[in-house]
Amino acid sequence: MKKLAIGLGAIVVLIIVAVVAAPFLIPTETIKNELLAQVKSATGRDARVDGDFKITILPRVEFVAGKVTFANAPGGKAKNMVFVDRLNIQVALFPLISGEVEIDAFVLEKPIINLEINKAGVPNWVFGAATPAASAASTTSGKQPKQAAGGAKQAASSGADAGPGLSGLKLGDVRLVGGQVSYTDDKTGVVHKLNDINLKIALPSLDDPMKAEGAVSWNKEKIELLPGLSNPNGFLNGKQTNIETKVSSAPLKLSFKGSAARTTKIKAGGALDLDVPSIRKLAAWVGSPMTAPGTAYGPLKITGQVNVDGQKHAFRKASIAIDAFKGNGDFSYYGGSRVPNVTGKLQLGMLDLNPYLPPEVKPGSKKAAPTGGGASPANQSAAKPASSGSKAAAAGWSNDPIDLSGLKAVNARLDLAVAGILVRKIKIGQSNVNVSLRNGVLVTDLTKMALYGGNGKAKLTANGSGRTPQVALNFDLANFQAHPFMVDAMDLDRVEGTANAKLAVTTTGGSQRQLVSALNGSG
Repeated sequence: MKKLAIGLGAIVVLIIVAVVAAPFLIPTETIKNELLAQVKSATGRDARVDGDFKITILPRVEFVAGKVTFANAPGGKAKNMVFVDRLNIQVALFPLISGEVEIDAFVLEKPIINLEINKAGVPNWVFGAATPAASAASTTSGKQPKQAAGGAKQAASSGADAGPGLSGLKLGDVRLVGGQVSYTDDKTGVVHKLNDINLKIALPSLDDPMKAEGAVSWNKEKIELLPGLSNPNGFLNGKQTNIETKVSSAPLKLSFKGSAARTTKIKAGGALDLDVPSIRKLAAWVGSPMTAPGTAYGPLKITGQVNVDGQKHAFRKASIAIDAFKGNGDFSYYGGSRVPNVTGKLQLGMLDLNPYLPPEVKPGSKKAAPTGGGASPANQSAAKPASSGSKAAAAGWSNDPIDLSGLKAVNARLDLAVAGILVRKIKIGQSNVNVSLRNGVLVTDLTKMALYGGNGKAKLTANGSGRTPQVALNFDLANFQAHPFMVDAMDLDRVEGTANAKLAVTTTGGSQRQLVSALNGSG
């Protein structure tokens, strides 16, 4: 045993001497060329180091490379997929020998990353060349070796393998400075660009809290990022760990404070807070400016408790405020079944819809210009006289096919209760609406509507389960006072009395014309 210990000790000493002596015995240029050759072999693309290149061992392992480039895919728009002005990595030597990783510095200066998808839908981060291991795997019959499969299954079930040496990970100066990331999709025409990316991470050890702070610029707005994790080691080993994250910018503020666990499925929960000063400004910032009429779509605030357990998602004790609207409710989503299932319950206060409506046009007056969206090209074209094609469409019902098969994509149950609704001068009292969607059949059931002393009920059914859409409408309004209703609705004060209204209609058809032609019912 003593001889074995001496022999192992001698081997360790020889390895250390070889590692320390290697940079002195092998020219730096040779090491660089071999490194670049390995990148070429693994990815099929060229890499270059046109600036400083330095490798030292004592007093710490240090790797420095300047003007590093990694070529783009053939036919790519940018010359390079990645460019790094300077890369500096420093790792403590003796902890590394003992199996711990202490990163004294990991600094990435002015990286530029170009992500592209060509017209065929192929991304540039898919590499052509395969590693020898991958090539060998591709020549097999396609069955995973039992041992490998078992190992993968065991690793997945534990969800806790942090990798060799990772348990002793310590981070010192870890920074990303002045980065830039662009994303271009030639197939869809989507283009995004992130500028001024700066990130700093502090992690004394995996058992200490990890704190990070950073910022990025997108669409001329600075976004500040503050992610935090109380116990990274516990998170890597599948234990519930506290998380606190904040995203802050002028158009929106988002925060999450809760916990999460790294297991075979996502499991997290906590308090979510979203604050948007202006929905219109947010929409313009993300590239979808709103042209909706009215003066609304201002502040939005949402708070509540988020819970995620694999395919189960829930948003409980939700509080929602949009402009002057306020409400609360609960929502859930389950995606583990063949058809996803959504449920929701929402209670709202008084809804004044007038700020969302275009200005009311008085008889004999010119049509008011739309507000909120400005004179967009779409609005300008809409104001022009109708073309011959639009006249033909207005003269009759459309023959364009109507497809309700999309109703089969999800099953849902939504219950809405409203304290009251104001539309122009019309005042609707407390109302309840139940919406059910199952197996392609959508049922909107107005179970209660208080209207000028009377009560209303309505049910609209849209059946998309078969090849031909079917629609049914039942409406019943009883004992409402006609005079105040007609005054508010039409400024007409010549009608008195109690009124009733009933309507029952069914129809079937694959186009607007067919639906109108097949109307059947009574009123």
